[in-house]
Amino acid sequence: MRIALAALLCFVAVAEAQVYRDFVIASADDVAPGTIFVSPTEDLSLQGEPVRGMEDRTLRVPAGFHVRAFATDVGKARLMAWGPDSVLHVASMSTNRGSQWSPDPDTTSRVLALPDRDHDGRADEVIVAADGFLWPNDVAFFRGAMYVADTHRIVRLHDNDGDGYYEEREVFIDNLASFSPGISHVTHSLVFDEARGILFVYQGSSCDLCREDNTERATITAFDLDGSNRRVWATGLRNAI
Repeated sequence: MRIALAALLCFVAVAEAQVYRDFVIASADDVAPGTIFVSPTEDLSLQGEPVRGMEDRTLRVPAGFHVRAFATDVGKARLMAWGPDSVLHVASMSTNRGSQWSPDPDTTSRVLALPDRDHDGRADEVIVAADGFLWPNDVAFFRGAMYVADTHRIVRLHDNDGDGYYEEREVFIDNLASFSPGISHVTHSLVFDEARGILFVYQGSSCDLCREDNTERATITAFDLDGSNRRVWATGLRNAI
């Protein structure tokens, strides 16, 4: 189960006919160049709900939902995943440089663990599960290992002694489309599809409107589960998060 700090809804147009109520997305063969489809709107009846533990904040949620702060002091948290021990882990893009817009060459960014041992709905403490990253974007667990998408590579880590800190690490996939001054969309997201034997990695576009020199920019890149057989799976995705 993947969780984000804010709920994100992504509607992806695919080249197949499908119907969403009375809204029809035609097949790609029937669409004239330049046609833009807009996702249909729906009234979700959202209402403002105070965040318990952060009384100066509110979130708009459906009726009957309540919001509670689970953990604070997690820096610029991005994406999260449950570890095999049912502990929530979060990739934090905070650096010692004080800027959220550039990585730290001294590799000061971390992945944090948030155990809730008493199951009261609030993290007991914030633990460093792994460190030494440029700018970690995502974290995933697969077959006993923790995978971290840094801004330029994917790192595979193991916690061999079971103390919660992942001390063994290796570069699993290198040379991802990464940060440089003036480049947009430098984050990467991971999805393991065990049924099809594929790891999907998102790589964003370098700008809002341009032709890319890097053929892996603005794509979903696919790999076999061992990191081999690198290929582009889908294109034209400016910023798929």
